[in-house]
Formats: sequence, C-alpha cells, structure tokens
Amino acid sequence: MKLALGISIHNKLAAEEDVAMLKESYHERCDCCGIPTKGVNVNPLWIEDFGWKNACDLCFLTANLDQIPSIDKGVFIFCPKLTQQEVNVLCRLSWAVSFHLEKSKVEIEVREAADTLSIIMSRLTKGASDARSYFTPAINDVDSNVAYMNLMKDEEYAQRGLIYEHLRWMPDEEVFRESTRWYATEVFNQISIHHLQSQVDMFMNRISKG
Repeated sequence: MKLALGISIHNKLAAEEDVAMLKESYHERCDCCGIPTKGVNVNPLWIEDFGWKNACDLCFLTANLDQIPSIDKGVFIFCPKLTQQEVNVLCRLSWAVSFHLEKSKVEIEVREAADTLSIIMSRLTKGASDARSYFTPAINDVDSNVAYMNLMKDEEYAQRGLIYEHLRWMPDEEVFRESTRWYATEVFNQISIHHLQSQVDMFMNRISKG
C-alpha cells in the first residue's frame, strides 16, 4: 500500500458508515505505517485502490499536507530508496531515541542505535539538496507544493505520482511533540534491544545500497 503526498481538498470525506466500519476494523495500529496507536487518536484516510484506513497523525498529515498545524511544516526530500511510510517510521524512531537520550540513562546498545540513526537521518536531510538539484529550489517547500496541488484538476491530481514518485515529506519534529512523548514512553519502551538494532540496521542497509 502506497501512502501518497496529498492535500485535503482532493481527498474523500468519510461518511458515518465509513467511520463506523473503521471503528469495527480498528486493531490498535496505524493501517499505513503499522505503529501501535492504542490510547491515541487515529484518523480516517482514503487510500486509492485500498479504501478507508485508520491512520496515525503522521500518516494522515502526509496525505493532508495543507492541514499541518504549524508554520514549520518540514521539507520535501528526494528519497527513492524508502517509502513514505518508512520515512515516517524512521522519524518516529529517531525522535523517540532522542527523547530517551535526553531524559534518562540508556543502554549502550540504544546509544549505538542512536549513532546509526543519526547517520541515516543526515542522509535523509541531504535528500533536500538532492531534490533541489533534480527539480527546482522551491521543491523543498511544503507550502509551495500545497499551492501547486491546489491548482491541479482532479485528473492531474490523480497522476501527481509522476512528479512526486521519489519525493518524500520529512516532517518537523515540533509538530509531533505530543505524540512523540506518547510513542517514546508507551511504545518504544516495549521494543526489545534486538528488535531496535535489527530495524535500524535494516534501514541503514536500505539507504546504503547503490
């Protein structure tokens, strides 16, 4: 299932029966990125070819970039090696690790994972300059892309993947400070060191491939 960059004006609105169906099918995870969502709000999100899904705040705003509740909206990056869902998971993981490094003593394995995550996030950040090289200087700006999508006719919007296929949204951490605190305390603490290391190593291998 592909999570596409988008804006609300072109998205379907969930009817009462859609919301009821999503409530029945809810399994306390985001249907898009897979993170546990027990205890936090999820949002109805229409995914083309897959129907209605329960989406966490990060995945919901990926498809509704015009609704980001902040002036600091993040940037668009060039990142063909990872899906948008994977970028979302990486951001949450990186923010959660940083949260724990600031708040308490952590195992040496977590610090090692944090060092690797720092390298990965630096490479993602470099994707902003790559995007400017391949497109235009304005391509990084979320508001500029929202304005561009606003001008698209429905048929053009449906084909926006031709433009945005290898572009990803790298969100600003401040927007998700509350959900990061929840994820870091309620979810991250349940992740084993082995699973954390395997996840980080997997992402490192993905972005390091030629």
